[in-house]
Amino acid sequence: MKLLKKGITGFFKKENIKKHTEIQIKDFIKNIKFPYILIGEIESPNHSSNYYRFTILKQNKNEKFDLLINSCFWIIAGIKSESSWMNLDFIDIDSNLSEQLTNQNAELQILNKELLDSIIQEEEINILDKSKIDQIIYWKSETYGEIIFNGYD
Repeated sequence: MKLLKKGITGFFKKENIKKHTEIQIKDFIKNIKFPYILIGEIESPNHSSNYYRFTILKQNKNEKFDLLINSCFWIIAGIKSESSWMNLDFIDIDSNLSEQLTNQNAELQILNKELLDSIIQEEEINILDKSKIDQIIYWKSETYGEIIFNGYD
């Protein structure tokens, strides 16, 4: 599975890649069902992040966590709600929610904590253009999670 693709960092000028719209994200998450509910607002990508972020409450356990969706690709990850934009603490998304999400979108890739925290080999990064590689070097990004869901500015 090749996760690193041109445009994965979300910051580009020349690539012909479309970003998800907030309407697409809202349409996607509105179908999340019990025991999960969206709480609060959706945070859109901005000048220093390449992902949508929103908080989910698992009602039957009163647990909160956040979901991230890459701004360009249907790649999703779970994080602890208290994670900050440059220090994302990834978690595994449970099978019930994973099933709900994948039933809505055949393109969706749900990444687990083990993969997101794993170190990327240099040859995998080389598919990206020089400006993205320079950002990765500057921010000392080493893992899939740090690149796919980044807080570069």
